[in-house]
Amino acid sequence: MSFELLIMQVAALLRAGLSPRDAWRQGGEIDVDEHGIPRSEALSERFAEAGTTAGAQQCAGVIAGCIVAGHSGAPLAPVLESVARTIVLAQDAQAERDAALAGPRSTARLLGWLPIMGFILAAALGADPLGFLFGHPLGLMTLLAGSGLMVIGQRWIAGLVRRAQGVGSSL
Repeated sequence: MSFELLIMQVAALLRAGLSPRDAWRQGGEIDVDEHGIPRSEALSERFAEAGTTAGAQQCAGVIAGCIVAGHSGAPLAPVLESVARTIVLAQDAQAERDAALAGPRSTARLLGWLPIMGFILAAALGADPLGFLFGHPLGLMTLLAGSGLMVIGQRWIAGLVRRAQGVGSSL
């Protein structure tokens, strides 16, 4: 059972009249404290069982929702349903980010192979790329400049991808 389904099941049990302690135990065998708030370790274990990766943020969101509902007197079921919807939206957004970044990643990989392919093509056409690159001052400058620009470009693209992955990744 996915983590968000577990939360929705607990919310349904709460709406059916169970206490938070009983709803968490019956819904997912999750240990709670004396206030009926799930223990972080129990939620984290359940999150790991569901195969979800960003469990710490979602577990913190569930626990925070339970604490706020308990202190404010708000019904817990709607709060848990809202947290579950937020988790689903965050997972959908992550999937969309990954899909959007697939193109730039593959382009970066392709651009990384182009110099090698150019070298192979030049050798196949009868040119002497090794002789030019290592036997001529202009060739050596070309090799150094090209290598430097390649490293800079790869790091720049990697930084852009890392920043894009991090945008909106918190709960």
